[in-house]
Amino acid sequence: MSVKWESCKGKRILYSDYSGLKTEKEMLDNLELEARLFKESKEPVLALDDFRNSGNVTSAFMARSKELAREVFSRNIRKNAILGAAGLRKVFMQAYNLFVPESSKLVPFETKEEALEYLVRD
Repeated sequence: MSVKWESCKGKRILYSDYSGLKTEKEMLDNLELEARLFKESKEPVLALDDFRNSGNVTSAFMARSKELAREVFSRNIRKNAILGAAGLRKVFMQAYNLFVPESSKLVPFETKEEALEYLVRD
């Protein structure tokens, strides 16, 4: 489980690393930690979710993600990027994007470097 603040070009980015997490519980625990750090942030969040090499997104994870999107994420986000949006995770991303405002939508990238450049660009 790994959610931490990183810095890129002088900007803070909340990096939520789901890679290597295989069980639903691990992924839900990581999601809850991400939500807690979002709530604690005093400024709008630049967020990067890394789902490369993670387990499958379950219906429980999707449901909780949508709840947190309404309650937490969409209220305090500036930009949102995602890595590893392929297969079922791509379907998750598309479904998630249906429930959030434009500024909260997950934007897919192939590499972490590309995602970080997008996040720090004004």
